[in-house]
Amino acid sequence: MGQRSELLQRALAAFPQGDPCGASSSAGRRLTTTLHALGTLVQLKRGETMLHEEERDGFVCVVEQGLIKGIKRDSLGHEVLVRLAETGDILGLEALAGLSSGVTWRAILPSRLRIFTAEQARAALMEHPDLLLEIMSGVVCDLKAVEDRLLDFAHKSARKRAAETLLARSRPEGDEDGRRVVTHLTRQDLAAMAGMTSETFIRILSALRSQGIVRTEGRLITILDRERLSTIAGRLPAPPR
Repeated sequence: MGQRSELLQRALAAFPQGDPCGASSSAGRRLTTTLHALGTLVQLKRGETMLHEEERDGFVCVVEQGLIKGIKRDSLGHEVLVRLAETGDILGLEALAGLSSGVTWRAILPSRLRIFTAEQARAALMEHPDLLLEIMSGVVCDLKAVEDRLLDFAHKSARKRAAETLLARSRPEGDEDGRRVVTHLTRQDLAAMAGMTSETFIRILSALRSQGIVRTEGRLITILDRERLSTIAGRLPAPPR
C-alpha cells in the first residue's frame, strides 16, 4: 500500500500543469525514449500507407517525425479523414485495451514511426505512472475536441467552419508580410475536417478567393487577408458598417 501511495504521489507531482492539451506530444517522445531499444523503426514515404489496422492489431506507434492522416471508409466506400497525427503523437492506444480503431494511416509527408507491442507499452506505463497520466491528459483533450467539434457542426455555418479549418491548418509562409499557407492537405481532407462535403468546401473556397481573402495554386492555399478570414471564423468581431 505504501509503495502504491508513493507512486501515486510521484505521478500527481509530475502531472502536467498549465495547458494539459500540450502534454500528448511530450508523452509520445517520452514513450519513445523509454522504449527506444525495443521499438521497431518504420520509414514511410509521402503517400505510403502503413499496415492496415487489422494487420497491426496489438501495436502502439509514436510519430517520431512527419505528418500522417488516419482514414476510414464510409458506407459508400469513400475515404474520410478522421485524424491527423504529427511529430510526438501516439497512435493505436486502443491496443492497450485490446481494441481496434479500424483506422488506416497514410503519410502526408515523409514520416518516421517507432512501433511497440502493446505489452511493451503497458510495461512502460506501469513502471512510469506519470507518463500514463500525461497520455490520459492527451486523451481527455482529444475527447473535448470531439465534443467541441460536434457543437460546431450543430451551431456554426459551413462558411464559418471552413474559415476556422483554414486558419487552424495554416502555417507561416516565411515572408515578412506575415502571410500563412495551407499545404499538404487535399480539398477532401480539409472538407472532412470542416465537417462538410468536398463540393461545399470547394464552393466556399472559390468565394473566398473571389473576395481576395485567399489565393489557390494547386493544393497550396495562401491566406491573403487573415483578419477578414478570422472575422468570418468568428475569432474577431465584424467591423462596423
